[in-house]
Amino acid sequence: MPADNELLSRQMPHSLEAEQAALGSMLIDADCIKDVMDKLQPEDFYVQQNREIFETIYTMFSYSKPIDGVTVAEEMQKNGTYNEQTTRSYLVQLMEITPTSANVMEYVKIIRDKSLLRALAKAAGEITAMVQEGLGEARDILEASEQKVYAIRRGRSAQELVPISQLIVPFLDRLGELIEEHAVTEIVLGHPKNMDGTLGERSEKARALADILRERFGLPVKLWDERRTTIDAHQILFNQGKDMEREIKHHLPVRTGLAFSYRVNERLSLESGMTYTNLTSDIRYGSDEHYFSGKQMLHYVGIPLNLRYKLLSWKRLDLYASAGVLGEKCVSGKIERDYVLDNHSAETEKEDVREKPLQWSVNASAGLQLNVSSAIGLYAEPGVSYYIDNGSSVENIYKDKPCNFNLNVGVRFTFGKK
Repeated sequence: MPADNELLSRQMPHSLEAEQAALGSMLIDADCIKDVMDKLQPEDFYVQQNREIFETIYTMFSYSKPIDGVTVAEEMQKNGTYNEQTTRSYLVQLMEITPTSANVMEYVKIIRDKSLLRALAKAAGEITAMVQEGLGEARDILEASEQKVYAIRRGRSAQELVPISQLIVPFLDRLGELIEEHAVTEIVLGHPKNMDGTLGERSEKARALADILRERFGLPVKLWDERRTTIDAHQILFNQGKDMEREIKHHLPVRTGLAFSYRVNERLSLESGMTYTNLTSDIRYGSDEHYFSGKQMLHYVGIPLNLRYKLLSWKRLDLYASAGVLGEKCVSGKIERDYVLDNHSAETEKEDVREKPLQWSVNASAGLQLNVSSAIGLYAEPGVSYYIDNGSSVENIYKDKPCNFNLNVGVRFTFGKK
């Protein structure tokens, strides 16, 4: 009996304190989670409750979900590992016994060391069983032993690989949540090609996946060149668990025009013509270390219809007020992105931007015209415009700041009564 009691009292190597401290660190400081995830796997935790908590945090981190005591408890309720009597109080206990995350990597080292010892003990037991049962010749047993030890060195054995069938369902479920959350209207997939430009086997698989996504979510699926999709995927991967910020700075619209004005009387004129407007925006998206920055340029051609009232004249100068409407069409656009991963330039790409709907606006301005002759003048008009939403998804100053200042310059030809 004493020998039996001694055997039962033996436990595999582990450190309850280190496991609790590592979990507590992640719950009170989300910034340390990525470092922990790089070193540990769920099976490195010996205590089942700790392993379930880590698995939950691991899954949440993979999907860039916010992580704290409340969100982890809610996620455990969803995945069926929540215990009404113990889980919430245990999560609170983990945060209370961990005053700081400063030593989290020391806790990780202890957990990893204990996990390696358990794996070694398991391998030693399996090797002993093979020897005692005489499973094969000595050379075969030696080779199998070397493979087991090598697997431990690598940190993962072939038997621990997860079938893709276990991953695709939660992936599609999470994708559905993101589509609903962000009101996604289109899905973009990589469209890899061979070096000669012909479609490769992976491209055919992309088409098959596109069919699955169309059927499941009822959305259009666009096959895009793999280059951009790969860089965007790296952005998402490197930025997991980090704060992502989107910054866009719009420059003041500058509009040039060729105006044709008809004098109704000495002061009032009706005019139309043609305008060209350049919209430039600086864009940055990502975290501090992994982001892209770029410049977007859109080119609009428009036709205005304005009433102009001359306030006063002095020598060859006219001061006037103008109001009217403007219809514009985006005739071309381009965005250039510079991708940065881990503070190193990764790639630069250019992409055409298209906007199909017309852009309508109402405008008011005060202008100054220098009369070169009685029929020709050079004008400058600082003014205010209100741009009507045309339903386009292209980001520009018309969408983000519909009521805004602009500057109009150009040449005016005047006809009619003097």
